[in-house]
Amino acid sequence: MIHFQKLIIKNFQSHVYTEFHFHPGLNVFVGPSDSGKSAILRALQWVLFNAPRGTEYIRVGANLCEVELHLNDGTIIRRIRNHHSINRYQLEKLGEEPQVFEGFGSEVPLEIANAHQFKPLQLEQKDIYLQVGHQLEGPFLLSESSGMKAKTIGLVSGAHLIDRALKKLNSDRLQLASKNKYLQQQLENVEEKLVPFEDLEDLEKELLQAEHRAMEIKEKQSFLIQLKQLEHKYMQNVQEQQTQKSILDRFPNIQEAEHNSIALENKLLYLRQYRQIFVRYQIHKEEKNIQKSIYDKTEMVSKAKQIQRELESKLKQIDLYKKLQVQYQKIQEGQDVLQKILNKTKNVEIGLHKVDHVENQRNQLLSLLKIQKSWFYIEQNKEKIDQFLKENQNFLSHMMQRLPDVESNLLALTNLKTYLIDLTDKQERIAKGYQWLDEIDKNVRELVMQYGDLLTEQGECPICGSEINDQLIQHLLHELEGGNKYAAAGRED
Repeated sequence: MIHFQKLIIKNFQSHVYTEFHFHPGLNVFVGPSDSGKSAILRALQWVLFNAPRGTEYIRVGANLCEVELHLNDGTIIRRIRNHHSINRYQLEKLGEEPQVFEGFGSEVPLEIANAHQFKPLQLEQKDIYLQVGHQLEGPFLLSESSGMKAKTIGLVSGAHLIDRALKKLNSDRLQLASKNKYLQQQLENVEEKLVPFEDLEDLEKELLQAEHRAMEIKEKQSFLIQLKQLEHKYMQNVQEQQTQKSILDRFPNIQEAEHNSIALENKLLYLRQYRQIFVRYQIHKEEKNIQKSIYDKTEMVSKAKQIQRELESKLKQIDLYKKLQVQYQKIQEGQDVLQKILNKTKNVEIGLHKVDHVENQRNQLLSLLKIQKSWFYIEQNKEKIDQFLKENQNFLSHMMQRLPDVESNLLALTNLKTYLIDLTDKQERIAKGYQWLDEIDKNVRELVMQYGDLLTEQGECPICGSEINDQLIQHLLHELEGGNKYAAAGRED
Protein backbone atom coordinates (compact mmCIF):
# COMPACT_ATOMS: atom_id res chain seq x y z
CA MET A 1 0.00 0.00 0.00
CA ILE A 2 1.27 3.47 -0.91
CA HIS A 3 1.84 5.91 1.98
CA PHE A 4 3.81 9.13 2.50
CA GLN A 5 7.37 9.00 3.76
CA LYS A 6 8.62 12.61 3.65
CA LEU A 7 7.33 16.07 2.61
CA ILE A 8 9.63 19.04 1.80
CA ILE A 9 8.07 22.52 1.39
CA LYS A 10 10.04 25.48 -0.03
CA ASN A 11 8.66 29.07 -0.25
CA PHE A 12 5.04 27.94 0.00
CA GLN A 13 2.93 30.57 1.82
CA SER A 14 4.49 30.98 5.29
CA HIS A 15 7.01 28.15 4.89
CA VAL A 16 10.51 29.10 3.74
CA TYR A 17 11.88 25.58 4.12
CA THR A 18 10.00 22.90 6.02
CA GLU A 19 10.66 19.15 6.04
CA PHE A 20 8.34 16.50 7.56
CA HIS A 21 8.88 12.78 8.05
CA PHE A 22 5.64 10.82 8.16
CA HIS A 23 5.05 7.78 10.33
CA PRO A 24 2.88 4.80 9.36
CA GLY A 25 -0.66 5.33 10.55
CA LEU A 26 -2.18 8.61 11.75
CA ASN A 27 -0.15 11.84 11.55
CA VAL A 28 -1.38 14.97 13.42
CA PHE A 29 -0.07 18.54 13.04
CA VAL A 30 -0.37 20.49 16.29
CA GLY A 31 0.71 24.08 16.85
CA PRO A 32 -0.43 27.57 17.77
CA SER A 33 -2.58 29.70 15.52
CA ASP A 34 -0.95 31.26 12.45
CA SER A 35 1.90 28.74 12.55
CA GLY A 36 1.30 27.35 9.03
CA LYS A 37 -0.63 24.13 9.74
CA SER A 38 -3.20 24.75 6.99
CA ALA A 39 -0.39 25.65 4.58
CA ILE A 40 1.08 22.14 5.11
CA LEU A 41 -2.24 20.54 4.14
CA ARG A 42 -2.62 22.96 1.23
CA ALA A 43 0.90 22.13 -0.01
CA LEU A 44 0.13 18.40 0.23
CA GLN A 45 -3.11 18.95 -1.68
CA TRP A 46 -1.24 21.04 -4.27
CA VAL A 47 1.33 18.33 -5.03
CA LEU A 48 -1.29 15.55 -5.09
CA PHE A 49 -4.24 17.19 -6.90
CA ASN A 50 -2.81 20.39 -8.53
CA ALA A 51 -5.01 22.59 -6.34
CA PRO A 52 -5.19 25.43 -5.46
CA ARG A 53 -4.74 27.20 -8.80
CA GLY A 54 -2.79 30.38 -9.50
CA THR A 55 0.43 31.67 -7.95
CA GLU A 56 -0.84 33.47 -4.81
CA TYR A 57 0.52 30.69 -2.60
CA ILE A 58 4.14 31.58 -3.52
CA ARG A 59 5.85 33.16 -0.50
CA VAL A 60 6.08 36.96 -0.65
CA GLY A 61 9.55 38.02 -1.79
CA ALA A 62 10.30 34.62 -3.40
CA ASN A 63 10.15 33.83 -7.08
CA LEU A 64 9.94 30.03 -6.98
CA CYS A 65 8.09 27.60 -4.74
CA GLU A 66 8.54 23.84 -4.60
CA VAL A 67 6.84 20.93 -2.85
CA GLU A 68 8.54 17.53 -2.83
CA LEU A 69 6.72 14.34 -1.74
CA HIS A 70 8.58 11.07 -1.02
CA LEU A 71 6.58 7.81 -1.10
CA ASN A 72 7.44 4.58 0.66
CA ASP A 73 8.30 2.79 -2.64
CA GLY A 74 11.13 5.26 -3.39
CA THR A 75 9.07 7.41 -5.79
CA ILE A 76 9.61 11.19 -5.58
CA ILE A 77 6.93 13.62 -6.86
CA ARG A 78 8.10 17.22 -7.19
CA ARG A 79 5.76 20.17 -7.94
CA ILE A 80 7.49 23.44 -9.04
CA ARG A 81 5.95 26.82 -9.89
CA ASN A 82 7.04 30.46 -10.25
CA HIS A 83 5.31 33.69 -11.22
CA HIS A 84 6.24 33.48 -14.90
CA SER A 85 7.22 30.53 -17.05
CA ILE A 86 7.84 27.52 -14.79
CA ASN A 87 4.87 25.24 -14.05
CA ARG A 88 5.84 21.60 -13.97
CA TYR A 89 5.69 18.20 -12.34
CA GLN A 90 8.77 15.97 -11.93
CA LEU A 91 8.52 12.23 -11.34
CA GLU A 92 11.47 10.12 -10.20
CA LYS A 93 11.18 6.35 -9.81
CA LEU A 94 13.83 3.87 -8.77
CA GLY A 95 15.73 2.49 -11.76
CA GLU A 96 14.00 4.82 -14.27
CA GLU A 97 14.85 8.08 -15.97
CA PRO A 98 13.26 11.19 -14.38
CA GLN A 99 10.15 12.48 -16.17
CA VAL A 100 9.14 16.13 -16.54
CA PHE A 101 5.56 17.23 -17.29
CA GLU A 102 4.53 20.70 -18.49
CA GLY A 103 1.50 22.23 -20.18
CA PHE A 104 -0.99 19.98 -18.30
CA GLY A 105 -3.44 22.83 -17.49
CA SER A 106 -5.70 22.23 -14.50
CA GLU A 107 -5.43 18.43 -14.67
CA VAL A 108 -2.92 16.16 -12.95
CA PRO A 109 -0.71 14.16 -15.35
CA LEU A 110 -1.80 10.53 -15.49
CA GLU A 111 1.68 9.27 -14.54
CA ILE A 112 1.62 11.40 -11.36
CA ALA A 113 -1.87 10.18 -10.40
CA ASN A 114 -0.86 6.55 -10.98
CA ALA A 115 2.28 7.07 -8.90
CA HIS A 116 0.54 8.22 -5.65
CA GLN A 117 -2.86 6.49 -6.36
CA PHE A 118 -4.83 9.17 -4.44
CA LYS A 119 -7.91 10.38 -6.30
CA PRO A 120 -10.58 12.93 -5.31
CA LEU A 121 -14.16 11.81 -4.83
CA GLN A 122 -16.55 13.40 -7.35
CA LEU A 123 -19.96 14.18 -5.90
CA GLU A 124 -22.54 16.38 -7.66
CA GLN A 125 -19.87 17.66 -10.13
CA LYS A 126 -17.55 18.65 -7.24
CA ASP A 127 -14.23 17.18 -6.14
CA ILE A 128 -14.09 16.08 -2.47
CA TYR A 129 -10.59 15.50 -1.13
CA LEU A 130 -11.12 12.83 1.52
CA GLN A 131 -7.37 12.53 2.14
CA VAL A 132 -6.95 16.19 3.25
CA GLY A 133 -8.94 18.09 5.87
CA HIS A 134 -8.69 21.88 6.26
CA GLN A 135 -9.06 24.23 9.19
CA LEU A 136 -12.63 25.08 10.24
CA GLU A 137 -13.93 21.92 8.54
CA GLY A 138 -16.03 19.58 10.66
CA PRO A 139 -15.40 15.84 10.96
CA PHE A 140 -15.98 13.96 7.75
CA LEU A 141 -19.73 13.44 7.08
CA LEU A 142 -20.77 14.28 10.67
CA SER A 143 -21.63 17.88 9.81
CA GLU A 144 -23.36 16.91 6.55
CA SER A 145 -27.06 16.32 5.98
CA SER A 146 -28.45 12.79 5.91
CA GLY A 147 -28.91 12.98 2.14
CA MET A 148 -25.31 14.06 1.63
CA LYS A 149 -24.11 11.28 3.96
CA ALA A 150 -26.07 8.69 2.02
CA LYS A 151 -24.74 9.97 -1.32
CA THR A 152 -21.16 10.03 -0.08
CA ILE A 153 -21.31 6.54 1.46
CA GLY A 154 -22.97 5.23 -1.66
CA LEU A 155 -20.31 6.83 -3.83
CA VAL A 156 -17.49 5.38 -1.71
CA SER A 157 -19.02 1.90 -1.55
CA GLY A 158 -20.09 1.81 -5.20
CA ALA A 159 -23.80 1.78 -4.41
CA HIS A 160 -24.21 4.90 -6.57
CA LEU A 161 -23.72 2.66 -9.59
CA ILE A 162 -26.75 0.59 -8.53
CA ASP A 163 -28.74 3.81 -7.93
CA ARG A 164 -27.80 5.07 -11.38
CA ALA A 165 -28.77 1.71 -12.91
CA LEU A 166 -32.12 1.73 -11.08
CA LYS A 167 -32.79 5.34 -12.12
CA LYS A 168 -31.89 4.52 -15.69
CA LEU A 169 -34.03 1.36 -15.59
CA ASN A 170 -37.00 3.29 -14.13
CA SER A 171 -36.52 6.02 -16.74
CA ASP A 172 -36.39 3.45 -19.54
CA ARG A 173 -39.48 1.72 -18.12
CA LEU A 174 -41.41 4.99 -18.02
CA GLN A 175 -40.30 5.85 -21.56
CA LEU A 176 -41.33 2.40 -22.83
CA ALA A 177 -44.69 2.64 -21.04
CA SER A 178 -45.30 6.08 -22.50
CA LYS A 179 -44.26 4.87 -25.94
CA ASN A 180 -46.50 1.77 -25.62
CA LYS A 181 -49.43 3.96 -24.58
CA TYR A 182 -48.82 6.28 -27.52
CA LEU A 183 -48.64 3.35 -29.95
CA GLN A 184 -51.82 1.80 -28.48
CA GLN A 185 -53.63 5.11 -28.96
CA GLN A 186 -52.32 5.36 -32.51
CA LEU A 187 -53.53 1.77 -33.18
CA GLU A 188 -57.03 2.62 -31.90
CA ASN A 189 -57.14 5.74 -34.08
CA VAL A 190 -56.15 3.72 -37.13
CA GLU A 191 -58.76 1.04 -36.38
CA GLU A 192 -61.45 3.75 -36.08
CA LYS A 193 -60.38 5.20 -39.43
CA LEU A 194 -60.55 1.69 -41.02
CA VAL A 195 -64.18 1.06 -39.92
CA PRO A 196 -65.71 2.77 -43.04
CA PHE A 197 -63.52 0.52 -45.20
CA GLU A 198 -64.64 -2.90 -43.90
CA ASP A 199 -66.33 -3.82 -47.25
CA LEU A 200 -63.20 -2.76 -49.11
CA GLU A 201 -63.02 -5.98 -51.19
CA ASP A 202 -66.59 -5.58 -52.53
CA LEU A 203 -65.92 -1.92 -53.28
CA GLU A 204 -62.72 -2.92 -55.06
CA LYS A 205 -64.62 -5.39 -57.27
CA GLU A 206 -67.28 -2.78 -58.06
CA LEU A 207 -64.53 -0.26 -58.79
CA LEU A 208 -62.84 -2.67 -61.22
CA GLN A 209 -66.17 -3.30 -62.98
CA ALA A 210 -66.85 0.43 -63.18
CA GLU A 211 -63.34 1.05 -64.57
CA HIS A 212 -63.91 -1.69 -67.20
CA ARG A 213 -67.24 -0.12 -68.19
CA ALA A 214 -65.64 3.31 -68.32
CA MET A 215 -62.95 1.94 -70.67
CA GLU A 216 -65.62 0.43 -72.93
CA ILE A 217 -67.50 3.73 -72.92
CA LYS A 218 -64.33 5.63 -73.83
CA GLU A 219 -63.60 3.20 -76.70
CA LYS A 220 -67.16 3.52 -78.00
CA GLN A 221 -67.03 7.31 -77.68
CA SER A 222 -63.78 7.42 -79.71
CA PHE A 223 -65.36 5.06 -82.31
CA LEU A 224 -68.46 7.29 -82.45
CA ILE A 225 -66.24 10.36 -83.03
CA GLN A 226 -64.48 8.55 -85.90
CA LEU A 227 -67.87 7.61 -87.41
CA LYS A 228 -69.03 11.24 -87.19
CA GLN A 229 -65.82 12.39 -88.90
CA LEU A 230 -66.32 9.81 -91.68
CA GLU A 231 -69.96 10.87 -92.07
CA HIS A 232 -68.87 14.51 -92.38
CA LYS A 233 -66.27 13.60 -95.04
CA TYR A 234 -68.87 11.47 -96.88
CA MET A 235 -71.35 14.37 -96.97
CA GLN A 236 -68.58 16.68 -98.24
CA ASN A 237 -67.73 14.17 -101.02
CA VAL A 238 -71.41 13.82 -101.97
CA GLN A 239 -71.76 17.62 -102.22
CA GLU A 240 -68.55 17.84 -104.28
CA GLN A 241 -69.79 15.07 -106.56
CA GLN A 242 -73.11 16.86 -107.12
CA THR A 243 -71.25 20.12 -107.86
CA GLN A 244 -69.00 18.40 -110.42
CA LYS A 245 -71.97 16.65 -111.96
CA SER A 246 -73.88 19.93 -112.39
CA ILE A 247 -70.79 21.43 -114.07
CA LEU A 248 -70.52 18.43 -116.41
CA ASP A 249 -74.22 18.66 -117.26
CA ARG A 250 -73.63 22.24 -118.48
CA PHE A 251 -70.95 20.97 -120.92
CA PRO A 252 -72.29 17.91 -122.78
CA ASN A 253 -69.42 17.99 -125.46
CA ILE A 254 -66.63 18.21 -122.89
CA GLN A 255 -64.97 14.95 -123.97
CA GLU A 256 -64.68 16.00 -127.60
CA ALA A 257 -63.34 19.40 -126.55
CA GLU A 258 -60.83 17.66 -124.33
CA HIS A 259 -59.59 15.50 -127.26
CA ASN A 260 -59.25 18.61 -129.46
CA SER A 261 -57.40 20.44 -126.69
CA ILE A 262 -54.89 17.57 -126.33
CA ALA A 263 -54.34 17.52 -130.14
CA LEU A 264 -53.74 21.29 -130.19
CA GLU A 265 -51.28 21.06 -127.28
CA ASN A 266 -49.31 18.37 -129.15
CA LYS A 267 -49.16 20.46 -132.32
CA LEU A 268 -48.12 23.53 -130.31
CA LEU A 269 -45.30 21.46 -128.77
CA TYR A 270 -44.15 20.30 -132.25
CA LEU A 271 -44.19 23.94 -133.44
CA ARG A 272 -42.01 25.08 -130.49
CA GLN A 273 -39.50 22.28 -131.14
CA TYR A 274 -39.35 23.19 -134.86
CA ARG A 275 -38.68 26.86 -134.03
CA GLN A 276 -35.85 25.89 -131.69
CA ILE A 277 -34.33 23.63 -134.34
CA PHE A 278 -34.57 26.39 -136.96
CA VAL A 279 -32.86 28.89 -134.64
CA ARG A 280 -30.04 26.41 -133.94
CA TYR A 281 -29.72 25.79 -137.72
CA GLN A 282 -29.26 29.52 -138.40
CA ILE A 283 -26.62 29.80 -135.68
CA HIS A 284 -24.70 26.77 -136.99
CA LYS A 285 -24.84 28.13 -140.50
CA GLU A 286 -23.31 31.46 -139.45
CA GLU A 287 -20.58 29.69 -137.45
CA LYS A 288 -19.77 27.49 -140.47
CA ASN A 289 -19.24 30.54 -142.66
CA ILE A 290 -16.97 32.17 -140.05
CA GLN A 291 -14.89 28.99 -139.67
CA LYS A 292 -14.53 28.67 -143.43
CA SER A 293 -13.22 32.25 -143.79
CA ILE A 294 -10.72 31.61 -140.96
CA TYR A 295 -9.56 28.35 -142.59
CA ASP A 296 -9.04 30.14 -145.91
CA LYS A 297 -6.95 32.82 -144.21
CA THR A 298 -4.76 30.30 -142.29
CA GLU A 299 -4.07 27.81 -145.04
CA MET A 300 -0.23 28.56 -145.01
CA VAL A 301 0.14 28.37 -141.19
CA SER A 302 1.60 24.83 -141.18
CA LYS A 303 4.37 25.78 -143.64
CA ALA A 304 5.18 28.92 -141.60
CA LYS A 305 5.44 26.81 -138.39
CA GLN A 306 7.87 24.43 -140.09
CA ILE A 307 10.06 27.33 -141.31
CA GLN A 308 9.98 28.83 -137.79
CA ARG A 309 11.17 25.57 -136.25
CA GLU A 310 14.08 25.35 -138.73
CA LEU A 311 15.13 28.95 -137.96
CA GLU A 312 15.02 28.36 -134.21
CA SER A 313 17.29 25.29 -134.50
CA LYS A 314 19.80 27.22 -136.59
CA LEU A 315 19.80 30.10 -134.08
CA LYS A 316 20.51 27.67 -131.25
CA GLN A 317 23.48 26.23 -133.20
CA ILE A 318 24.85 29.73 -133.79
CA ASP A 319 24.58 30.61 -130.05
CA LEU A 320 26.32 27.35 -129.13
CA TYR A 321 29.12 28.05 -131.57
CA LYS A 322 29.64 31.55 -130.12
CA LYS A 323 29.80 30.15 -126.56
CA LEU A 324 32.32 27.52 -127.60
CA GLN A 325 34.42 30.13 -129.34
CA VAL A 326 34.50 32.31 -126.19
CA GLN A 327 35.43 29.33 -124.03
CA TYR A 328 38.21 28.35 -126.44
CA GLN A 329 39.67 31.87 -126.24
CA LYS A 330 39.57 31.76 -122.43
CA ILE A 331 41.30 28.37 -122.42
CA GLN A 332 44.05 29.67 -124.72
CA GLU A 333 44.59 32.65 -122.41
CA GLY A 334 44.67 30.36 -119.35
CA GLN A 335 47.21 28.08 -120.99
CA ASP A 336 49.51 31.05 -121.64
CA VAL A 337 49.19 32.24 -118.04
CA LEU A 338 49.83 28.73 -116.67
CA GLN A 339 52.88 28.32 -118.86
CA LYS A 340 54.32 31.57 -117.53
CA ILE A 341 53.60 30.44 -113.93
CA LEU A 342 55.24 27.07 -114.53
CA ASN A 343 58.32 28.79 -115.91
CA LYS A 344 58.51 30.98 -112.82
CA THR A 345 57.89 28.13 -110.26
CA LYS A 346 60.28 25.44 -111.36
CA ASN A 347 62.02 25.34 -107.92
CA VAL A 348 58.80 25.43 -105.81
CA GLU A 349 59.22 21.95 -104.27
CA ILE A 350 62.68 22.78 -102.96
CA GLY A 351 61.36 26.04 -101.53
CA LEU A 352 58.45 24.19 -99.83
CA HIS A 353 60.87 21.82 -98.07
CA LYS A 354 62.90 24.79 -96.83
CA VAL A 355 59.73 26.55 -95.66
CA ASP A 356 58.68 23.49 -93.62
CA HIS A 357 62.12 23.34 -92.01
CA VAL A 358 62.02 27.05 -91.16
CA GLU A 359 58.48 26.69 -89.73
CA ASN A 360 59.63 23.88 -87.40
CA GLN A 361 62.54 25.93 -86.19
CA ARG A 362 60.25 28.89 -85.61
CA ASN A 363 57.85 26.78 -83.49
CA GLN A 364 60.74 25.46 -81.43
CA LEU A 365 61.99 28.98 -80.89
CA LEU A 366 58.56 30.17 -79.74
CA SER A 367 58.36 27.26 -77.25
CA LEU A 368 61.75 28.15 -75.88
CA LEU A 369 60.71 31.77 -75.50
CA LYS A 370 57.60 30.74 -73.52
CA ILE A 371 59.67 28.47 -71.28
CA GLN A 372 62.18 31.26 -70.74
CA LYS A 373 59.38 33.69 -69.70
CA SER A 374 57.95 31.10 -67.30
CA TRP A 375 61.37 30.48 -65.80
CA PHE A 376 61.92 34.22 -65.30
CA TYR A 377 58.48 34.52 -63.65
CA ILE A 378 59.17 31.54 -61.37
CA GLU A 379 62.55 32.96 -60.36
CA GLN A 380 60.98 36.31 -59.52
CA ASN A 381 58.09 34.73 -57.54
CA LYS A 382 60.49 32.39 -55.77
CA GLU A 383 62.39 35.32 -54.37
CA LYS A 384 59.12 37.01 -53.29
CA ILE A 385 57.79 33.78 -51.68
CA ASP A 386 61.05 33.22 -49.80
CA GLN A 387 60.98 36.78 -48.57
CA PHE A 388 57.27 36.47 -47.54
CA LEU A 389 57.94 33.22 -45.65
CA LYS A 390 60.88 34.80 -43.82
CA GLU A 391 58.79 37.84 -42.85
CA ASN A 392 55.66 35.88 -41.80
CA GLN A 393 57.10 32.72 -40.32
CA ASN A 394 56.10 33.72 -36.78
CA PHE A 395 52.61 34.75 -37.93
CA LEU A 396 52.01 31.42 -39.67
CA SER A 397 53.08 29.44 -36.60
CA HIS A 398 50.82 31.63 -34.45
CA MET A 399 47.90 31.04 -36.86
CA MET A 400 48.44 27.26 -36.78
CA GLN A 401 48.30 27.38 -33.00
CA ARG A 402 45.08 29.49 -33.03
CA LEU A 403 43.36 27.35 -35.70
CA PRO A 404 41.83 24.81 -33.20
CA ASP A 405 40.46 27.71 -31.11
CA VAL A 406 38.94 29.29 -34.21
CA GLU A 407 37.29 26.00 -35.17
CA SER A 408 35.91 25.52 -31.64
CA ASN A 409 34.61 29.13 -31.66
CA LEU A 410 32.94 28.50 -35.01
CA LEU A 411 31.27 25.38 -33.60
CA ALA A 412 30.19 27.33 -30.51
CA LEU A 413 28.75 30.07 -32.76
CA THR A 414 26.73 27.46 -34.66
CA ASN A 415 25.40 26.04 -31.38
CA LEU A 416 24.56 29.55 -30.16
CA LYS A 417 22.53 30.18 -33.30
CA THR A 418 20.61 26.94 -32.64
CA TYR A 419 20.08 27.93 -28.99
CA LEU A 420 18.91 31.39 -30.11
CA ILE A 421 16.25 29.88 -32.36
CA ASP A 422 15.15 27.55 -29.54
CA LEU A 423 15.12 30.48 -27.07
CA THR A 424 12.99 32.59 -29.41
CA ASP A 425 10.48 29.75 -29.72
CA LYS A 426 10.37 29.26 -25.95
CA GLN A 427 9.92 33.00 -25.37
CA GLU A 428 6.91 32.98 -27.69
CA ARG A 429 5.46 29.99 -25.85
CA ILE A 430 6.14 31.65 -22.48
CA ALA A 431 4.36 34.83 -23.64
CA LYS A 432 1.35 32.74 -24.63
CA GLY A 433 1.51 31.02 -21.22
CA TYR A 434 1.55 34.38 -19.42
CA GLN A 435 -1.45 35.49 -21.41
CA TRP A 436 -3.28 32.26 -20.52
CA LEU A 437 -2.35 32.66 -16.81
CA ASP A 438 -3.63 36.24 -16.80
CA GLU A 439 -6.95 35.05 -18.19
CA ILE A 440 -7.14 32.27 -15.57
CA ASP A 441 -6.33 34.74 -12.75
CA LYS A 442 -8.96 37.12 -14.03
CA ASN A 443 -11.57 34.33 -14.14
CA VAL A 444 -10.61 33.19 -10.62
CA ARG A 445 -10.98 36.73 -9.23
CA GLU A 446 -14.38 37.11 -10.92
CA LEU A 447 -15.54 33.76 -9.49
CA VAL A 448 -14.28 34.70 -6.02
CA MET A 449 -16.17 38.02 -6.15
CA GLN A 450 -19.31 36.21 -7.32
CA TYR A 451 -18.90 33.71 -4.46
CA GLY A 452 -18.65 36.60 -1.96
CA ASP A 453 -21.80 38.21 -3.42
CA LEU A 454 -23.67 34.90 -3.14
CA LEU A 455 -22.60 34.49 0.49
CA THR A 456 -23.77 38.04 1.23
CA GLU A 457 -27.16 37.34 -0.35
CA GLN A 458 -27.47 33.99 1.45
CA GLY A 459 -26.64 35.50 4.89
CA GLU A 460 -25.71 32.13 6.39
CA CYS A 461 -23.12 29.41 5.83
CA PRO A 462 -24.37 26.82 3.29
CA ILE A 463 -22.49 24.09 5.25
CA CYS A 464 -23.15 24.71 8.96
CA GLY A 465 -25.98 27.26 8.74
CA SER A 466 -24.26 29.80 10.97
CA GLU A 467 -24.64 33.56 10.42
CA ILE A 468 -22.14 35.17 8.04
CA ASN A 469 -20.90 38.76 8.49
CA ASP A 470 -18.64 40.94 6.35
CA GLN A 471 -15.50 40.07 8.35
CA LEU A 472 -16.08 36.33 7.89
CA ILE A 473 -16.74 36.82 4.16
CA GLN A 474 -13.47 38.74 3.84
CA HIS A 475 -11.73 35.95 5.75
CA LEU A 476 -13.14 33.28 3.38
CA LEU A 477 -12.35 35.32 0.26
CA HIS A 478 -8.75 35.86 1.35
CA GLU A 479 -8.52 32.19 2.25
CA LEU A 480 -9.64 31.30 -1.30
CA GLU A 481 -7.25 33.85 -2.80
CA GLY A 482 -4.35 32.64 -0.62
CA GLY A 483 -3.97 36.12 0.92
CA ASN A 484 -2.45 37.05 4.25
CA LYS A 485 -4.73 39.74 5.64
CA TYR A 486 -7.31 37.67 7.51
CA ALA A 487 -6.63 34.00 6.71
CA ALA A 488 -4.65 32.29 9.45
CA ALA A 489 -3.09 29.79 7.02
CA GLY A 490 -1.66 32.53 4.85
CA ARG A 491 -0.01 34.84 7.39
CA GLU A 492 3.69 35.30 7.75
CA ASP A 493 5.52 33.88 10.77
